[in-house]
Amino acid sequence: MADFTRDPALFPDPDAFLAALNARGVKVPLNLHPADGVGSSEERSAGMALALGRDRSRGDPIPFDPTDRDFLRAYFDVLLHPLEEQGVDFWWINWQPGPYPRLSGVDSLWLLDHHHFVNAVRDGRRPLILSRYAGPGSHRYPVGFSGDPVISWASLAFQPEFTATAANIGYGWRATTSEATFSKGGATR
Repeated sequence: MADFTRDPALFPDPDAFLAALNARGVKVPLNLHPADGVGSSEERSAGMALALGRDRSRGDPIPFDPTDRDFLRAYFDVLLHPLEEQGVDFWWINWQPGPYPRLSGVDSLWLLDHHHFVNAVRDGRRPLILSRYAGPGSHRYPVGFSGDPVISWASLAFQPEFTATAANIGYGWRATTSEATFSKGGATR
């Protein structure tokens, strides 16, 4: 499951933790893996089910569907906006790319990036998301990242070419997660 619920053993007071980070000027992203939907054990699953008119009695997960406007509205209003109100500043979207069956030829990650970006500009906020590459045109929305690279010299050797290629297709900024550095136009900063 996507785990939209924090572990109380690790974060006994998330409001205080996020407030302390924000007070220090630290911008807080949370990493999302939403492809599996919202499990019945999530603390906000009841709110999601209510918003979508779903029966929770069987304990089935609520499938993630970026093509369903009602789902997307609940996804942001019930799951993400409360976390933003606690102090989360932006989202690191870690969807495993691939076409979504309901819309032939449209990548789910591209839809997710688009909706996260559009959502981020509400209330005059600065739109910022961190996301994997979702194909040509996806450079419009996120700061891109290379995904989960294989830990090897060959993978590290490929990163400069990957960064330059990403810049050629319009990614002005791209993060290499293995090096935790940001690149602009192919040059490491």
